[in-house]
Amino acid sequence: MDDERRVRHDSPETLGEALARLRRERDLTGVEVAKRSGVSQGQISKIENSRVTPTPADVRKLATALELPSTEATDLVERARSMHTVAVRERSGRRRGAHRTAPAPAPQIHQEDLFQLEARVRSVRAFEPVLVPGLLQTSEYARRVLNRYFGVYLGDDQRVWPDTAAMVGTRLQRQERLYDTTKKFDFIILEQVFEYRFGRASWPVTMAAQLQRIEAACDLPNVSIRVIPRDTDLPFPPLAMFQVFDDEAVLVESTIGFLYRDQSNIDMYSRVFERYREVSTEDVLPIIKRYKAEYLEASAQVARFESDQSAPGHSDQ
Repeated sequence: MDDERRVRHDSPETLGEALARLRRERDLTGVEVAKRSGVSQGQISKIENSRVTPTPADVRKLATALELPSTEATDLVERARSMHTVAVRERSGRRRGAHRTAPAPAPQIHQEDLFQLEARVRSVRAFEPVLVPGLLQTSEYARRVLNRYFGVYLGDDQRVWPDTAAMVGTRLQRQERLYDTTKKFDFIILEQVFEYRFGRASWPVTMAAQLQRIEAACDLPNVSIRVIPRDTDLPFPPLAMFQVFDDEAVLVESTIGFLYRDQSNIDMYSRVFERYREVSTEDVLPIIKRYKAEYLEASAQVARFESDQSAPGHSDQ
């Protein structure tokens, strides 16, 4: 088997997508594979659409039914075993609660999944009612958001948190996609996002730099950034942030993310995105510059206060 035909652990395909492709290459239907493998047609559909985590045993049966070479079959089974181990760890971590010895791995996997998905699509449409979109975040903004999230999700014991630095690094790698002019990025952000705070006194400095980052991204030819002003009459409540990837998938996020690949969800969220686009403005620079000026002034006030506190002879009496 040629190297390019082998299914690799670092392939941009999910395991389910690889199995679906291999079935189609052999001109087999799901019914035929079900008969050959003993795995139900419904289960095969769920596996191919990444709706369930397949067991290594099921993947071995499917590989045999597809008459795959041993090296390719072994690679697929190993991928299934790795995914299954992660899923078991995650469930076990939730049962152990705050006393678990290792963090649930879902956030890091989420970043890697996004990295692979963004690599192969040509269009990303993102609606953000709560946070600056991940592809536009500065490293400091991302670090603070992730740490606040882990503090709630995993508890205050930082020893059980994932490596935030590694996750921020992955997010910054994802941002390199913005400079690929073969891809198109459309962002719609609620103005209130610029007002939320995830830090103490130094937050104004962080946010001023974040707004500068968004301002610079506005100059990229393949990037569209629109803002919904705070006094806008919204078409419906913004219940969650979401991203639509081509016509392939939609990621809906709250504290965790759900990836939908069925056409009905993709179509619905595409319509939602267009409704929000209708009430957004592309004249975002005045809004960004206003908030940036406010944060810079707040930063200066903090600096003056800290200077006064450290001045010789200062007393709280």
